[in-house]
Amino acid sequence: MTEDDFYQLLERYHKEECSPEEQQALEQFYKENQDKPSIVDRWTEEQKSKAYRSIKGALWWQIREEEKSTPYSHLRTGLAVAASIALLFIAGLHFWQEPAAVSEEISYMTKTTTRGQQASITLSDGSKVKLNAESSISFPTVFASNSRKVKLVGEAFFEVVPNADKPFVVTSSNLKTTVLGTSFNINAYPEYDQVTVTVATGKVSVVSDSAEPTVTPTYLIPGEQAAYTPANGEIVQRRVDLDTYLSWASGIIRFDDIPLTQALQRMERWFNVEIISHQADLADCYIQSSYHHESLANILESMEFINGLEYKYETDTKIIITGSKCNY
Repeated sequence: MTEDDFYQLLERYHKEECSPEEQQALEQFYKENQDKPSIVDRWTEEQKSKAYRSIKGALWWQIREEEKSTPYSHLRTGLAVAASIALLFIAGLHFWQEPAAVSEEISYMTKTTTRGQQASITLSDGSKVKLNAESSISFPTVFASNSRKVKLVGEAFFEVVPNADKPFVVTSSNLKTTVLGTSFNINAYPEYDQVTVTVATGKVSVVSDSAEPTVTPTYLIPGEQAAYTPANGEIVQRRVDLDTYLSWASGIIRFDDIPLTQALQRMERWFNVEIISHQADLADCYIQSSYHHESLANILESMEFINGLEYKYETDTKIIITGSKCNY
């Protein structure tokens, strides 16, 4: 393997694009060169800085990733590769000191969930994100020195580690939410007319991303919510019941006197199914109930008993709702 090959593989490893064979090649390169003078001695400062960020980002991500989907043996193998690469450089260079002369270059990662899937993520500063179904978040592998910026599509609950010197900024559908350290929820699904920001603890400021610099942000405290309408840029501040908007992060699917159509939409996203009702007389049916880690079958049975609805499975993932006008 040439130095150019190694550098290209390092880039691919950082982006999680390496095949098992390529990871083996990286380990082999380390074994063959660990007793030789470091190849980085001939690199430019920019190359050293970029490789440093690749190693730091790769090691951090492997160590901090909390998701249970990766078997421990695979995680251990990934750590061994990352550590081997790091040792190669550290042996020939004090490599954890990033060259100050080179400008910061941020590498981003994107985590996406599908219907029926949620994810827990820990960011490089220790902040935690619970990502709801059918959502996506983009974030740096390592935050910049002066800010913490992420982008969200869908819904997520954030628990942000306080840092007065590095504001935490979430951009979602042209709404910019800024905090220093707090917990809050953002619902920004594209099919909704509004983006909502609901604060559990601390203080949050929200402002339209397209607003003039002179526009004063809207500040929220615990128990308050901002409802932003992208169509006209309007932000409405209001008091809300936190459980209504935050309970999903605790495994609770909650319907607070909402139309049946909205309830079915949430169930579709939560359980990765299609639920159809063609009956016009069910349009004004409202649902009020909550379910903690309940199965779809139990929820449907409950709606049948409480609301007078009927259901049948057309396929394993397609459900038809029927029945007379629902009970109240």
